[in-house]
Amino acid sequence: MGDATLTVYADLMAGLTPTRQRHSVEVGRKVASRAVQWIDPALRADVISAALLHDIGYAHPNTGMHAIDGAAFLRRHGFRDLVCHLVAHHSCSHIEAAVRGLPESVYEPYSISEARPELHRLITWADMTTGPTGETVTVEERLAEIESRYGEGDPVTEFIARARAELLAAGQSPSGSM
Repeated sequence: MGDATLTVYADLMAGLTPTRQRHSVEVGRKVASRAVQWIDPALRADVISAALLHDIGYAHPNTGMHAIDGAAFLRRHGFRDLVCHLVAHHSCSHIEAAVRGLPESVYEPYSISEARPELHRLITWADMTTGPTGETVTVEERLAEIESRYGEGDPVTEFIARARAELLAAGQSPSGSM
């Protein structure tokens, strides 16, 4: 990515807290370091963009679910379908949507024609192994930190309880069966 692209991304991320910015940058860095080995060159820029901007919805809330809010924000700003799809679906967000009572139709604007599970695995792995300030953590540490931050009774805490097995599995390896 060139300097102009990084400036645009920095401007987009300016609405995030400094902590979330550090987390997002590290998730992007982890994905970029693996993308060279595992991701089709034609898709790399989109995957890295999605990783960097996966939490952008926290700065632009609408539905109360950052994955969907982020995808909508990126769509309005002209990002490609794959970027919006990966942001909408990152880190088992479909389970959080169910917890929040959102219909499956919230994902329809962010559908893509070809399933790309390896891209989802890579972003989920990076997200689940990166702590809130960008430090590398185990998935167990990350889930415990999220539960502690949100507290009992919060939809995010319930989401973590329901998605735990899937998040633990995804967080063990960036490549899965790639």
